[in-house]
Amino acid sequence: MTKFIAILSFLTVFGGCTAATTKQEPEKYYNVYDENGRRKGYIKQQGENYILYNEKWQREGYIKDD
Repeated sequence: MTKFIAILSFLTVFGGCTAATTKQEPEKYYNVYDENGRRKGYIKQQGENYILYNEKWQREGYIKDD
């Protein structure tokens, strides 16, 4: 029984530490429209840069923010 409690406390402490360090923010995508109001693709911010995707989620390019 004491072995079980020791293992359980180790996993609780270890699991809590790794969960806090590996937490990632959800990715946010934004719609891109043309001048006629039709959706042309998506844009995603990654750090200081922006990645552009077309309607089929194929990468079209990126914009570097200086």
